[in-house]
Amino acid sequence: MQNNKTSLGVATSSHAWVVQESENTYSKNGNTPYGIASITKLLTAYTAIKYFGDFYNKIVVINDSAAKTKGSSAGLATGDQVAFNDLMYAMLLPSGNDAAIAIAEHTGSVMAKEDGGCINAISRFIQEMNSNARDLGLESFRIFDVHGLGKNVGTAADVLTLGKAVIKIEALKVILSTNEYSAFVENIHGEKKQFVWINTNPILSEGWVCGGKTGRSSYAKSCLFIWAEFDLKNYFCVVMGASDRASSGSDVKALISAYRQNKNVFDDVHSHQEKSLNNKEDEGVFPILWGAPDLERVLFGNWINEGFDNWRATGVSANPLYVSKGDIYFDRQVGEYSIVDRLKLAYRNGAVAAVVDVHPSDFPGSLPVYKVQNNLDSLLYLATVARYRTSANIIAVTGSVGKTGTKDMIFSLLSEFAPAHKSLKSMNDTWGVPVSLSCIPSKINFSIIEAGLMGRARMEKYSRMIAANVVVITSIEDAHLEYHKTKTEIAETKSMLIAKAEAGCVVVLPRDSECFEFLYGKVKGFSNVERVISFGEHKESTVRLVFYEIKPNGMDITVELCGKQFSYFLSLIGVHHVMNSLAAIAAVYATNQDVLKTLQAFKQQKPGFRRGELITINVNGGSALVMDDSWSANPASVRAALKAATHLKKPHGRLIVCLGDMLELGNESRIHHEHLIPFIKNDMVDVFFTVGEMMNEVSEKIGTSSSVRQFSSVKLLGNALKSILLKDDLILVKGSNAMNMWRVVAELKADFTG
Repeated sequence: MQNNKTSLGVATSSHAWVVQESENTYSKNGNTPYGIASITKLLTAYTAIKYFGDFYNKIVVINDSAAKTKGSSAGLATGDQVAFNDLMYAMLLPSGNDAAIAIAEHTGSVMAKEDGGCINAISRFIQEMNSNARDLGLESFRIFDVHGLGKNVGTAADVLTLGKAVIKIEALKVILSTNEYSAFVENIHGEKKQFVWINTNPILSEGWVCGGKTGRSSYAKSCLFIWAEFDLKNYFCVVMGASDRASSGSDVKALISAYRQNKNVFDDVHSHQEKSLNNKEDEGVFPILWGAPDLERVLFGNWINEGFDNWRATGVSANPLYVSKGDIYFDRQVGEYSIVDRLKLAYRNGAVAAVVDVHPSDFPGSLPVYKVQNNLDSLLYLATVARYRTSANIIAVTGSVGKTGTKDMIFSLLSEFAPAHKSLKSMNDTWGVPVSLSCIPSKINFSIIEAGLMGRARMEKYSRMIAANVVVITSIEDAHLEYHKTKTEIAETKSMLIAKAEAGCVVVLPRDSECFEFLYGKVKGFSNVERVISFGEHKESTVRLVFYEIKPNGMDITVELCGKQFSYFLSLIGVHHVMNSLAAIAAVYATNQDVLKTLQAFKQQKPGFRRGELITINVNGGSALVMDDSWSANPASVRAALKAATHLKKPHGRLIVCLGDMLELGNESRIHHEHLIPFIKNDMVDVFFTVGEMMNEVSEKIGTSSSVRQFSSVKLLGNALKSILLKDDLILVKGSNAMNMWRVVAELKADFTG
């Protein structure tokens, strides 16, 4: 029996809501019917998938009635030929009413034909939707259309039941978790055109939100269903009748936050750990970072849409797609969006103010807009002020590989001691570094900032701004050689982060690197360095690897620190993760914290997004394992991924390696690709599929056969891969981000899970 409660002490704009974890449920008006608007599309998707199954992907031709449907649109035109799976994305991400009609007409026509053709397609489909609602126990549901434009109704409790049923279908779960989806569609003239559909979920960019669906109409106002995860626990929430989409998102955050406080999920220390992609505190009362007077004082511009100065910012963003409620949005070109569209998107996502360096022709609603001479320079000014007003110890992490993994580990370890902040995801570039610095709360103990390789002049400039107390260099490898000809040149640029660090800084260096002596020599010449700590297998390492053993779910590791040995369990697999953990221990030691008191945090480590994530898929009555390492690729990371995959390979299974090109390797790119041949041409790799000009040349040199194949597109590679899968296979998918290898993983998840 569920434990239903009605009060969390939270004021919301929503008329009704339900929040649930396990068997415990809180609600307000949870059993009172309200309009559900485009939440309807959850039932539309469920009905179509239940009828056709997960593997159905027939081409659907868009007719006039679908193309001319009013309300939210995916932009489809009469005569467009769209794959059924793409239609699902078009319906569920931008909440396209045109796509909903197309899906219902196509599915309903097949249903009606089987029934003898006595009812039109849409009516037959709605009939099936109501039947499915009854089967799911949604007694409050009354469905009159397939998109939610009309007066479809249901209770918050029943919407929660529907949402949980929908995400049990893995294909739909993947779609509802997707921020952005791109598809190519053939139009009536036979021409290919590309669509990019963006999820309307206002809080999907929050790190703890897994996915969900929005709804909005004049009748229903704004509704939102989401599911989330904290500490391996699943949370579900529905809000209905909110004043607007942004408010529905903030209501969900406040409700789940209050629920978790009531359940005492976090203690005082852990309440400061990673709460969202904007590092905002989870209590529902976020730390105020900036206000209108700050922009006027720091940025030297002028208001061009003003009169709304009673705002306070809790974050900063430079991409309208990833703005969170409470952010200042610094405008810059993203895709094909115009500045007006970017501002509107940022406003819808909850921006409280925007900074621009181009005067827009229109302003979205009451969004305060501040005009400056140069947006990037202005962001750098703001970041500099944020850096020097904080009392935090700044740990800067750089290196050719391992930056993000090491940063995340350092954050986990230091959060055991005190409140900490870190760079978002892999935001380590020209815009990412100042955004991360601008989000540092003034009262925080530690901030871990990731810095990429941005060229010597920019690295020197950014190093002054970061002004690190601890600098960690993870490695020097053959990466980003488009801008640096040798490893020594890379090391030279990395060392600038040390040269401009704070006086008394501590430096952490990779002892096993061939560039160690060069780096050490540079460091000894810097008067601001207090001490050097090293890590690795080398006998002179400060943090020395003594032993590691790979287990099915992680690794047992023993290290020596200043002559004393200790062990810990790391819930990741691969020697590169071992080295990242050593670098993290060295960083904690550099801050004079007791390393032994924080080692349990290694048990909670997870692979970063598309950085070695392990996904189980169902194949031929058994299972196979996908290693999604599709975020980036360079020679060192590919070798590391191959080594990790060989450890995970089952005794009687195959290792299938799917590689896309490694980019940004300069004039010797082909040579670096060829150097991978010995690591691929061995007894451990059973199948080798490639895409991209240079990787295809690698496979040609290995020798073309049924197990070594080249493809002209990621789509073709994915189709061939799906046709050969066997149980016990291990599939490694890797390539530079621009190669879009993630699409292979997405298709495997959609077709072989659930």
